[in-house]
Amino acid sequence: HLRGWYLATAQALAEEEAAKDDDDRDALHNLATLLQKQGKHAEALIVLKRCLAVTVAKHGDLHQLTGTVYGQIGNLFHDMGEYDKALQMFENALQINLAMLGEQH
Repeated sequence: HLRGWYLATAQALAEEEAAKDDDDRDALHNLATLLQKQGKHAEALIVLKRCLAVTVAKHGDLHQLTGTVYGQIGNLFHDMGEYDKALQMFENALQINLAMLGEQH
């Protein structure tokens, strides 16, 4: 199964290179999106947590990209039926966006 090998290889490469720059953050984000669409929610969550860690390490807690990752984690929890966790992630994203863009945006 070449697709399984490809996904495992892509995930391993993405995780190894994640700390380098935003292109790597994007790779993790894209991999998580693919896994989520395939219904591999547990794997997607692992990748998104890594993506969040990389994003916070590079940009800090109050950055628009950090808020975007929280939003995607919220979408994943929603898909998993874990609505309380989804709500918390959406609230995190909202607070970041309000802090960065203001309430009038």
